[in-house]
Amino acid sequence: MERILLTVEEAAERLSIGRTKAYELVATGHLPSVTIGRCRRVAVEALHEFVSSLEVASGARDSLALRSNQHAVADRGRSFRYGEAPGSPDDVRPLNRGRFP
Repeated sequence: MERILLTVEEAAERLSIGRTKAYELVATGHLPSVTIGRCRRVAVEALHEFVSSLEVASGARDSLALRSNQHAVADRGRSFRYGEAPGSPDDVRPLNRGRFP
């Protein structure tokens, strides 16, 4: 019978990440956990949900990268003044942040 609750260290091992990173994910709430007395445990189902959320986020990030790549291709022939960024006027900001004249 498979256990339904794992220690944070066991969860880290199943995710192939370090113990410190696993505790960081638990502390920030990205990896849900429960406390039983003084013991912190992670549900196996929470691990599956966490990995699924990463896959969804990765898919969204890939589609954003595709869109930005399309913008880069569309902007390829344009030239920009110093301090100007491609995109809408709201995206324009100085590159030197006031450090140099």
